[in-house]
Amino acid sequence: MSSKKLKIAFFSEDFSRKGKGTALVVQKLVEQFISNFSDKVELTIIRKAGFCDHPIAKKIRNIEIKVYRLPFFSTLISYLIFFVSNKNKEEFDAVIFNRNVYPGFWFLNAKKFVLLQYDAPVNSFYKIKMSLDIKLIDLFLKYFGKYFLKAVIAFSKSAREEIIHYYRMSPDTVFSIYGGAAENFRQFSLSEKLENRDYFQQKYGIIAPYILVVSRLDPQKNIHTLIDALLILKNRYGISHKLIIVGGRHLPEYTKMIDDKIVKNGLNKEVVIAPYIEDADMPAVYNLADLLVFPSLLEGFGLPMIEAMKCGIPVVASDIPVLSEVVSGAAALMDSQDPKQLADKIFEVLNDKNLRDDLIRRGLERSKLFSWERTADDLFKIIRNLE
Repeated sequence: MSSKKLKIAFFSEDFSRKGKGTALVVQKLVEQFISNFSDKVELTIIRKAGFCDHPIAKKIRNIEIKVYRLPFFSTLISYLIFFVSNKNKEEFDAVIFNRNVYPGFWFLNAKKFVLLQYDAPVNSFYKIKMSLDIKLIDLFLKYFGKYFLKAVIAFSKSAREEIIHYYRMSPDTVFSIYGGAAENFRQFSLSEKLENRDYFQQKYGIIAPYILVVSRLDPQKNIHTLIDALLILKNRYGISHKLIIVGGRHLPEYTKMIDDKIVKNGLNKEVVIAPYIEDADMPAVYNLADLLVFPSLLEGFGLPMIEAMKCGIPVVASDIPVLSEVVSGAAALMDSQDPKQLADKIFEVLNDKNLRDDLIRRGLERSKLFSWERTADDLFKIIRNLE
């Protein structure tokens, strides 16, 4: 095999976004490519001018896309101009896109185009309502863009099947790898937990004991059902735990619905929608929780479950194929569209010591399989072996 380095570019429009799992994935992959493949890869990131302040960007070569301020479709047109103007310029062995591909991407001078596609926007449990611009991009991929892609990367086998079915893609072009979790996600000692409690109360308003959910306020994340379950937990079981939502407000209509639901049910003091929490503080947020609940109806992987398991926190999650595959028996699964069943399962995990201990043990063992180093290695092998 030739010792010549592969020229790989990450199309990194997500690179500086905070609180979003898909942005974290591409950040971690670039970090791993820098750390582990510097002898095999010449790395570049392609980004919109002025839209990337992440420290990693300073470590590698950047190509900037000029942004044209237009009344409509500013991003699409800016990208198209960039793609066409770079048609006969520098050649890459592979260009990797994150979440989306845009019209004209095939004009870039690259041997292989790869898309990190986390999920399909519909499964047997839920269908995402897309805005017009997102719907156009989705239709473009489904009916045209897919034919220019050498590989589409899903982050679980179940998500791979959903992507193949929804986008009508050839199974030969869709691959599955697993996501990872950073090494700083680990189980704290009792003394470490005690040291962090006052700090987090003062900095973020997070008070133990609490149930943790790591999720943005989007409909498919199913936070509305979790609020209903919390009301049952308070009224029927009398639990003292607060619900801490980490991930941030997002869609305005859904966020308002959640806010109204909290007020209507008198849960103002029982639910905390946390401000942005720094990455370095997230392991402690997990460790101080009594459990993580992950009631999502549509996912491609479920990163918070792995982070929680690495921290020795039991997980209660939706019984959907992707999440069931990823946890593989290391979490308590239930029908999260049923608030009573969700409440009952949370209460059971909070109070059954044998069940808690078993879930913690299984979670710690299962989570050993997931690392960003392995994720990057699997991605590199796929790219290297593409014909």
